[in-house]
Amino acid sequence: MAGVLSGRGIRGQFRRTIDTRPSALKSGCLLASGEDQQMLVLGYQGTLQPDPNSGGAGNGPGPSGEPVHEGAPPEMERLIEPLLAKGLLGFEHRISSGQRAFGGEPIPLDALLELLRERLRGILTLAVAAHLEREDGSMARIGRELLVEFPGLALLLQQAVSEWVAATATFHERLQRDGVRLAGWLGFASPPPVESVTGTSSDMHSGGHVVLRVVFKGGRCVYYKPRSISGEWLWHRLLEIVAETEPALRLPAGRVLEGSGPARYGWAESVLFGDGARGGIEGTAARDEYWHVAGAMLCLAHHVCLTDLHLGNICATPNGPVVTDAECLGTPRFLDSLGLGNSGEDTESGAFLQSLMGTGLLPVGNVPRMPEVSGLFGSTGPVPNLWLPRWTLERDGRWRLAAVPAVLIDHGNAPGKVSMLAVLPQFLEGYRQAASVLMRSRRALISSGSCWRSVLERDHAPRVVLRDTLSYGILLSKHLEPGYLRSGRRRRSSLRSALQRDIAGTFPDAAVRAELHALLRLHVPRLIALPGTRTLATGSGRSLARGFAVCTPAEAVVRRLEELSPERQESVHVPALILAALRAGGSLQHG
Repeated sequence: MAGVLSGRGIRGQFRRTIDTRPSALKSGCLLASGEDQQMLVLGYQGTLQPDPNSGGAGNGPGPSGEPVHEGAPPEMERLIEPLLAKGLLGFEHRISSGQRAFGGEPIPLDALLELLRERLRGILTLAVAAHLEREDGSMARIGRELLVEFPGLALLLQQAVSEWVAATATFHERLQRDGVRLAGWLGFASPPPVESVTGTSSDMHSGGHVVLRVVFKGGRCVYYKPRSISGEWLWHRLLEIVAETEPALRLPAGRVLEGSGPARYGWAESVLFGDGARGGIEGTAARDEYWHVAGAMLCLAHHVCLTDLHLGNICATPNGPVVTDAECLGTPRFLDSLGLGNSGEDTESGAFLQSLMGTGLLPVGNVPRMPEVSGLFGSTGPVPNLWLPRWTLERDGRWRLAAVPAVLIDHGNAPGKVSMLAVLPQFLEGYRQAASVLMRSRRALISSGSCWRSVLERDHAPRVVLRDTLSYGILLSKHLEPGYLRSGRRRRSSLRSALQRDIAGTFPDAAVRAELHALLRLHVPRLIALPGTRTLATGSGRSLARGFAVCTPAEAVVRRLEELSPERQESVHVPALILAALRAGGSLQHG
């Protein structure tokens, strides 16, 4: 998951959230000059960055003097330091000294502490800014005064620290428990020392858990995923079966290792050059070869109902594009009232195109001022009406918070600049080849009793994306404004109203309550479809709404694979791909 870009139809969400419905998610703090402007103060690291060409304050409050320094108010940092110390002490009480070492050397904690520091900064930013904007704002007494002025801060800060302790301790326990298996899986004779553990741009979910990048001495790298990895296993096994059927079609994918014990988590091998990936070569695939693989990827992803493949979930490698997050594999179609999975087109090819667009891999087209965030053709660039915080120390000696335009970070999801039209022949060739191989191998995939189908039916619970993470991120940041930190009741009521207003009664009440519970704790809600059912549930498996989906995840995949035929491929699929390229136009996109 990648940060604020995670979610279905992100570019449509940009338009709906920011352009056409500013009143629903309007941010009133620091951005009074534009009703539809939004500031993110939490959870954008690794996905967005301040525009380096903005020159400082952007469209925020006018400075009283030329900024002489950027950073953060030292008193805010001094307020954070005791919280970091408390977190570290809590971690040391929970994890023995022996568990803090791996391969005979200590596991580095610095980067994990920085994750906590960034989270605490995000929680404090708007409250500190409001305090310092007052004429009598006192830096010396900021800590004590803040907690009195904003009673809601204390609980949020305490929760952030306690969740960091629990999530960090859980990671260490799991690394120790799986150490010998993990070492053998990576080809080590014994567990190697850990060189670094860093955060990624993934969403923060229940309990403060996030995806972590673990680099071992010697160069090998894995990603710790604190959730079920059944989606990644199904995708990797699908690519293996495809390669066994047609050795000339080998799509790159990282292996996965399921964690030990009853908890659902696992480890994913990195496939990036420079991470010690086996078989990697420097550089990128030749242009024709790369886009041949890309076309094959689209075919396979569509036919196993894999969605949410925006630019943050695709990486370009020497052997072609790679899926880095497959938790949405098997996404079923939901009730028509949600408007998800519906074609909006009269022709069969038009309807099929909308289905292809659901993967997130294809460009939406040239929407003025909107960034392209598709998995295969997404690009870095400014995000209109979205702003990030930047502290400046001005010549009058006061720290002030400025709003700086946000820019998408380059996610390394594509090897160069090209339009879909320019690579359409290679794309179609790869799509056709993958479709042919799927028709030959689908018996091995979905025949009764096959291992792949069994996992899909009994174990896999695909993530259900009701709203994109940008919408959640805006809500989280808005409700860290001073007015909401003064009254917990107002914060809860406003969040509930925003969630209900946004969906106009189309979501079950239980789902909205689950979203509200997560957002109050500053988490991105994570919902799933329970294995073998049509039931919507929380990430922990608590049922929210039965009959929410039109079919089960397995039924959705089996139906698409069974419908695949040479006649349908040429009469429906190919025209839809040509239509997609024509809609996207011939403008250069980073892909």
